[in-house]
Amino acid sequence: LVNCTACPVGTSSTSGKSECTKCSVGKFAAAVASASCTNCVSGTFQSKNGSTSCHNCSKGRHAEEPGMYECVACDEGYFADELGLVNCKMCRNEYGARYTSNVGAADCHVCVEGHYMNEQKRCIPCANVVKDSTKDGSGVVCERGSTLKDLQMLNGFYRFSDSSTEAYRCSFPKNCMGGNRSGAGLCIPGAAGPLCSLCEHAYFLRDVTQKCESCRNIEQSWWIVPLVCMVCFVAVGAAVRKYKVVERGMLWYRMPQNKKLVEDVGKASTGFLLTMQIILLMNSNRSGLGGSELPTPYGPLLDAISFIALDVVQWLPLNCAYEDGFSSWDALL
Repeated sequence: LVNCTACPVGTSSTSGKSECTKCSVGKFAAAVASASCTNCVSGTFQSKNGSTSCHNCSKGRHAEEPGMYECVACDEGYFADELGLVNCKMCRNEYGARYTSNVGAADCHVCVEGHYMNEQKRCIPCANVVKDSTKDGSGVVCERGSTLKDLQMLNGFYRFSDSSTEAYRCSFPKNCMGGNRSGAGLCIPGAAGPLCSLCEHAYFLRDVTQKCESCRNIEQSWWIVPLVCMVCFVAVGAAVRKYKVVERGMLWYRMPQNKKLVEDVGKASTGFLLTMQIILLMNSNRSGLGGSELPTPYGPLLDAISFIALDVVQWLPLNCAYEDGFSSWDALL
């Protein structure tokens, strides 16, 4: 008479076998004398042979089929916020269209492109960041997964700190170099102040380029302006002499009706020039202090006639000639 031995837990044996077999991965045997091993149910797994139980899938993973030896990470845009899930949940359905997730996520704390996540874990449209911006959020780059702290500013835009929820167009766009920076970090070398609207000592705002440039550029090319003035003076003198402009003008002016016309035009022109010079100089100082641009058509009109002001500050880099810089008060005087 032969005595049979019961198989221990974690193993199984069918009738007539001479030995017990360990349960393979994805299966278990919780009782002694098991004739067969049982598949792990959906939502659980077992990665070892000879096991007596299965484990729940961790957060961020799931097991759709029974008998799994490992759980599968949730795909991008899905999440598992509980243990032992059979199927992952969709971020769009549970959180909203602005939210997504990375692979294997337990939540949906990632924003889709065009949005950023604030400190309250809410996805905010990037179109709301830049003031006076277009609807597409121009001025700030919001890639997938952006947060408030790592917003990328485009050239010409300014943010006061990495916790600021608002950004602004720079008064002089070329002074702001953009990037994942804020405050003074957004200013090109030589530019400073709010919106990078001021030039540091030894730098000046070049009217042509509308950005702060080093005074060394002027030191290397100081002779160009005197040379141009000299050439113009010689050319005008030669033209006057050749065509006898002065003599002809005097003969025309001596006529009574022409003399009265010249006086009337002179008075009107003087009044117009003085008025426009005052307006232009006040606008120049307002812009220098960081004031916003005038709306169309007033801004473009003043820019077109700015030469009337005879404002040497526009043409000469006086900031380079002053030890402490050339202030707006100096310009006004």
